[in-house]
Amino acid sequence: MLDRRIKPNVVTFNSLINGFCSVGQWDEAKELLVDMGNKGISPNVYTLNTLISALCKDGKIQEAIFVFDLMTQRGTRPDVITYTMLIHALCKFGEWRLVRNFFANMIASEILPSVLTFNSMIYILCKEGQSSEAIEILELMTRKGVKPDVVTYNPLIQGLCHSGQWKEATSLLNRMMNEGVHPDVVTFNSLINALCK
Repeated sequence: MLDRRIKPNVVTFNSLINGFCSVGQWDEAKELLVDMGNKGISPNVYTLNTLISALCKDGKIQEAIFVFDLMTQRGTRPDVITYTMLIHALCKFGEWRLVRNFFANMIASEILPSVLTFNSMIYILCKEGQSSEAIEILELMTRKGVKPDVVTYNPLIQGLCHSGQWKEATSLLNRMMNEGVHPDVVTFNSLINALCK
C-alpha cells in the first residue's frame, strides 16, 4: 500500500489494530495508534471499542480505562458499546465505585444504556444490599423505554427476599409477570428460600 503511495485511512488502521489486539500484541497495537496520530488520522469509536474490548477480555482493566480517558480527551466520543463493555468488565472485578461513575457518566452524556448495562447496574446494587437504589434503576430503565427481562428482575427479587421484604418481592413478581416476563428457576428459588427461613 505504502509502496503504491496509497495513504492508509482510519478503516485501514482499525483493521490492523483489531488484528494485533486479537492475538494480544499490545505494543504493536499501541504503535499503530501513535502512528495514526502522527499521520493526522483521528481514531474513531470503532478504534476505541476494539482496544477496550481486547483489554477487558485480557483482564487489563486499568489499561482499558486509560485508553478510554486518553481517547475521550482527544475527542473520540464513546457509545453504548464502549460503556457497556467497561461496566460489564468492572462488575466482574468488583470495581463498584468505578461502575457507578461510568454509569453516571453515560447517563450524563445522554447515551441510552442497553439492557445488559442496566442489568449489570441492578446486579451490583443488589449485591451491595442497595435494593431501593436498584429499583430506582429499574424505574429509570422503564422510563427510557428499555424492556426489563428475567435477568433484570431476579437480583431484585432475591435482594428483597434476602432483606425480609417479602411483600415488595411478591409485588415485583406480579409486576414482572404483568409485563410478560416469565419467572425462571432462579426466581422461584429466591422466593422458596425466603419462605423456608
